This record gives sequence, structure tokens and C-alpha cells, in this order.
Amino acid sequence: MDSYERFVRVLNFEEPDRVPTLDSIRSPRIVREMGGRGPAEEAVPRAHSALGLDVAYGGVGAATASIGEEPPKIWTSKYYNLGLVVCEKPFTFRWDPATQTTWVIDRPFKSLDDLDGIGLEPLREDRIIEEQTSEFLRSRKAYKKCGVVYIGYGGSVLETSYRILGFRLFSQALLREKDRLRKLIEKIAPAASAYVRSYAEARIGPAFIYGDDIAGKNGLLFNPDFLRNDWLPIVRKIVQPLVRAGIKLIYHSEGNTELMLNDLIDAGFEGLWPVEPQVMDIGEIKRKYGDKLVLIGGVDNHYLLQHGSPEEVERQARESIEKAAPGSGFCLSTDELNPDTPTVNAIAAYRAARKYGVYPMEH
Repeated sequence: MDSYERFVRVLNFEEPDRVPTLDSIRSPRIVREMGGRGPAEEAVPRAHSALGLDVAYGGVGAATASIGEEPPKIWTSKYYNLGLVVCEKPFTFRWDPATQTTWVIDRPFKSLDDLDGIGLEPLREDRIIEEQTSEFLRSRKAYKKCGVVYIGYGGSVLETSYRILGFRLFSQALLREKDRLRKLIEKIAPAASAYVRSYAEARIGPAFIYGDDIAGKNGLLFNPDFLRNDWLPIVRKIVQPLVRAGIKLIYHSEGNTELMLNDLIDAGFEGLWPVEPQVMDIGEIKRKYGDKLVLIGGVDNHYLLQHGSPEEVERQARESIEKAAPGSGFCLSTDELNPDTPTVNAIAAYRAARKYGVYPMEH
């Protein structure tokens, strides 16, 4: 059974030959060690395949930096969040190769009142669709050569809003000027919708990950009423092209999202990633939602993956497989392989799927 059939079977709650694995490599060292040197378009998919990954969600264009040794970079730009939103006045960004992250270090506004004068607008939808379709097709082709399934990731209207504003101003708007915050989210939504539509119309893959971080380890970061009444109706509209195309919707947020799971299911989501074992009891989530949500996760990448031994990582992966894999509907994942992840621990995590995730298994 190849990776595509294995993954699709799990998405449909049918038993495959073994538990599939899903992740993205954000470690330049792991890319070099497992994928070798060369263009990202070749090295990154090779690394995923060599590690035993069935499914990847990181596009090869975005992964170019993952194989270089560039110094930190600071620049200004009017374009924010993958070029989907443009502002009349520039933001200043910093990219850190050590952590593979980009941060806003200066914004063209200091208060909520300044927002009215910065001219923040989404790019034209036809331009987004043309550019993103090309990038999606490029990534799918590159991963397919190595036998890895590529799926899209994005959307993120809420997360984009609080990254644009900064969490301090976002919190102020949420408490005092919710109408203004709602207007900002609605302004970003057409760009997110075009991004998602480009994936759906080109039918790039069998699933799509919509990501908005709404939770921390102790629970939701935002009032559930705000999420249900102001945020989720916008998300429903954004993901409709995927629903109509029959593409499985996976929801991504780190942290404990359990209070919103019924709402997410009602909105059309059929998968949850990552289910973090240090935050949620994956066996209990399986018992409550295992017939409605494909669960993706099972390995702690906040501490254990970086600082534990390979034996400890394999043990946790095995425990998660035993709790969540019976009856299908489970993919093993670490969330992502960040730059601090020892290669031996990554190998141990995915090896567990082959050792302990073979079907049929006891329920």
C-alpha cells in the first residue's frame, strides 16, 4: 500500500496496512542529514521520504531556507502573510534561521486608532489564485517524486489578525473594540478564501489543513462566545470550497481545543491536529470524537522530542498508537520537526508507526 492510499483510508476511517505519518521538517540539519545537499525542491522531499513520512504539509517554495546557512535577515515590506495582504505603509520583519521563524519587529501603527489610516487590504483574488495554484502544483510534484503525499496548509484569519496587530493591540481590540477587530478579520478573509479556493479548484490533495491557533496548554486563549459568534462563521465561508470539492478538512491549533471540538465538527472539520499528549488525553479524545475526527499527533514536540531519549520518544509514540489507532482514524505526528530536534528522535518517532501501528490491531 502506498502513502496516498494509506492516508486516504485513514481519512475515511478505513483500516490501512499501518498507521500513516504526517509532519513537516523545519530543521536545516535534519534536511541535510536525511535529504542531502541540493535545491530545496529535491532535498526537502527526499528528507521526508528518508524519515518514513507519508504526508507533508510544507511547500517546497517555503522550505528553501531550510537547507541553507543564511544569517538572520531584517527587511521591510508592504506585503504580509505570504503576500496575501498588502499595506500602504511597510512592516519590518526579522527572519531567524536558527528557529526558522519570521517575526514582525516594527508595525506602521502604534494604536488601534492608527489602523484607519494604514490602508490594509487583501491582494486581488485572481492574483492569489494564480500564484498559489502554481506553488501548490510545484510542491505536489516535488513530493510525489519521493512517494510523499503533499497537502495544503493555511487560511488563518484570526492568527493573521493578531500577528498583524501584535497580541497587545489584538487583546485591546477584543476587549474594547470588537467591531473594529471583526472588520479587520473580514478584510483579511477574502485573501484567505482565495488561497483556499486555489487549492480546492486545482484538487491538489485529499485533505487541507486550516490553521488558527486558538488555545494554549491550559485551554482556549479567547472567549468561546467570540470564537463561536465572530470567528467561526467567517471560517465556515472560507472553507466551503473545500467542502464542496470533497476535500477533507483538518483543523490545526496547538493547545487544548476540546471546548471547541463540537463547534469545529459542525463547521465541517473532519480532522484535528496536533493532538498533543501532554495537553489532551488522546485516548479520551478518541473515545469522545473518534468516529467524527481523524486524530493527528501523539508525540510531544515541546519537550520530549528535543530533550528525551529515542527510547522515550518511541515509547510515547507506541502509547499513542495503542490508544488512538484501533479502528483507524489516526495519523502519527509530532506537529513539526523544529531545528532543535535530534535526528535520532525523529527516526524513533516514525519507526514506531512501522513497529506498533500495523493493522489489524486489537480494539
